[in-house]
Amino acid sequence: MEIAERILLVVGAILYFVPTVLAWWMHVKSARTIFYVNLVFGWTIVGWIVAVMWAMAERNELPTNSIP
Repeated sequence: MEIAERILLVVGAILYFVPTVLAWWMHVKSARTIFYVNLVFGWTIVGWIVAVMWAMAERNELPTNSIP
């Protein structure tokens, strides 16, 4: 396997697991489930998009300190 093929494989794997990385980075409660959805259905474009949308929808918002 040439170096270009290895680089392409690594970049492809990183792009494939973007939804999982987003979920863990944003501390989503169901990050493990998003990982499984990404792993099993991510090869379909629809499964990957669903995983990204799910990770973005469930991100934990930090409480803001508002003045009463």
